[in-house]
Amino acid sequence: MEEYAGVAPDAARRLFHLQIHLCGTVDGESGSVPRAVVTARHDSIGALMTAATSSALSDAVMFLAPLGPDDLRDAITRPVDAVPGLWVEHGLADRIVRDAADEPGRMPLVEFALTRLWDQRERSMLTHGAYQDFGGIAGALAGYAEDSFRAVVREEEIPLAQALFVQLARPADQGGYTRRPAPVTDMNPAALALARRLSPGKLIVFGRTDGGTEIVDLAQEALTRHWPRLGGWLDDSRKFRSWQEELRRDLARWKEAGEETGALLRGSVLEVAVEQADHRPTEITALERAYIGASRRFARRALRRWRALVATLLALLVGTGVLANMALDSSQTAERQLRTLASRALADESSDRAHHDPGSSIQLAPWLPGTQTTPHRHRKRCCTAMSPGSTCAPVTSTSGRGGQRVLTPHRTVAPWWCGPSRRAPRPSCSPL
Repeated sequence: MEEYAGVAPDAARRLFHLQIHLCGTVDGESGSVPRAVVTARHDSIGALMTAATSSALSDAVMFLAPLGPDDLRDAITRPVDAVPGLWVEHGLADRIVRDAADEPGRMPLVEFALTRLWDQRERSMLTHGAYQDFGGIAGALAGYAEDSFRAVVREEEIPLAQALFVQLARPADQGGYTRRPAPVTDMNPAALALARRLSPGKLIVFGRTDGGTEIVDLAQEALTRHWPRLGGWLDDSRKFRSWQEELRRDLARWKEAGEETGALLRGSVLEVAVEQADHRPTEITALERAYIGASRRFARRALRRWRALVATLLALLVGTGVLANMALDSSQTAERQLRTLASRALADESSDRAHHDPGSSIQLAPWLPGTQTTPHRHRKRCCTAMSPGSTCAPVTSTSGRGGQRVLTPHRTVAPWWCGPSRRAPRPSCSPL
């Protein structure tokens, strides 16, 4: 059951749920209840259990410890004893038990070694000689796999065979590797043809899923641990296969989401996918390549949209800058025009006041257009604007006595005194 759970966990859970349902049904005629014995490794129980089956599991699970030496010896000899005329050479069972003591996953290895002994039996006896020839527990599977491989695969086909076998196993979370059946539709024709040639040697087997899909699978998961050639290939490809399994999970989510763009690859994940697809093209399936291609096309469209948006923003910024400069120029021009108009108005006002209000006229004089006020010019304007009998001079004291204190906005020009002359009856303009 654990192999089924590793290959198709959803289907294994459905089957397990059906078994529990059947075992809970009482036969109406006999009143008996069907019973089922399901074996699985402890790390597969979590994959099989659901909310609907957890209560039944809590009452029915029985944990079995690994076989001890005596139990393993019985497992070897009792089936032989049950066959009339079949014998195990003296001491061979104990030798197998010693050799299998420290081997991980030893039960499949013992099973395979006994099968080889049966195939090479001599006069109805399982012998030490045959056991020695195929390399014992450790060498039985590895030797058989290597011999079968060399008998079928030519030297120039080894890269193709490597790509085929690497796709039939995936990295396990706890280390090592587990079997991974591959749909025939995902394989290229050359790899599929090689798999069919390897099938009679029992390295590779063909089967079908519940839905009728034809699949290719390793004959035994123990091959990943005890066949050095396959173990080396898997170790060399572990990083790539880990990435590919993650890609396949992303691909499944994309399909479940109706191929929405939100589930496509992006950024550095897409860059790695493109690099891996270019580096190992024969190991990327057509569906995986289509997924990567769709992600690349979407990324290009997004990049074009981004560039168009940036170009639009830059155009808006440039246009805004041009409009701002035009507005500034217009503002400065309007300001100059307003100053010109104001200066002309002041000039007209100063001219109108020259005769009847000389003091005010002089105060307006420095603001006239084109005026560069100096003490001399200001004195000249002062004297021109004064009526006979008045004087215009810089202010040297605070006493006015009938005069006017004229102030200008220019600090370089001193205030002038405009009033009746104290020195002469004629108009005069001299500093006090």
